[in-house]
Amino acid sequence: MKYYISDLHLFHENAIKFDHRPFASIQEMHEVILKNWNDRVTNGDFVYILGDVSLRGKNEDLIAFVACLKGRKVLIRGNHDDVSDYRYQQLFTEICDYKEIYDSIGKENVIQTEAEAKDTVYTIVKQLLSGSRPLSERQYALVHAFVCDDVCDLPDIASKNTLIRLLINTKKLTLADRLNLSDVMILVDELNYCNYNNSNPKKLNLKNQDRKFLTAVLDRIFQSGKCDIRT
Repeated sequence: MKYYISDLHLFHENAIKFDHRPFASIQEMHEVILKNWNDRVTNGDFVYILGDVSLRGKNEDLIAFVACLKGRKVLIRGNHDDVSDYRYQQLFTEICDYKEIYDSIGKENVIQTEAEAKDTVYTIVKQLLSGSRPLSERQYALVHAFVCDDVCDLPDIASKNTLIRLLINTKKLTLADRLNLSDVMILVDELNYCNYNNSNPKKLNLKNQDRKFLTAVLDRIFQSGKCDIRT
């Protein structure tokens, strides 16, 4: 059996926050990864790791952890992978920067470099955001993950509702540069739907964090000059 995984980011505590991982601590994350991995993978399986096992390869704890992962591990190096430690190298069947393989039915699978994979994801996200149809939850999850990492490269978004949802979920204020002042009520309605479910939005009592968020959004809109409401 062949398995594929990427961006484990072991011993990288900030990955929990950056990637919105559902763990209270780095220890909990490691326990879940180890259990899920070894419950599925056998020592006869190939596991292709598409970059970023951790921030470095010289940590004694990292070497001990990876040694506990079952399977014949093939590492396609990402920008965070340091494989200079010989002991760490021995944990992998192969270490490379690029690899092409064939699956069991003869179809070619190309394992891309991290930069190539980013370009591929960008193309998919661009196609999703340019469409007029609402995104499915799986499609939105892909777009959300892309925005968390690469908001500066985000293509134009056809749907204002998708834009506002991304702004609320990611708190990336640069997304507010694409809004007009008249869009703020849509933003408030979405906040109400997500967090309060108040039948009368005019009497909405915002939490302090949401009040600060809305204030920051308004500041961005005023700074961008997109004040399309006149009194």
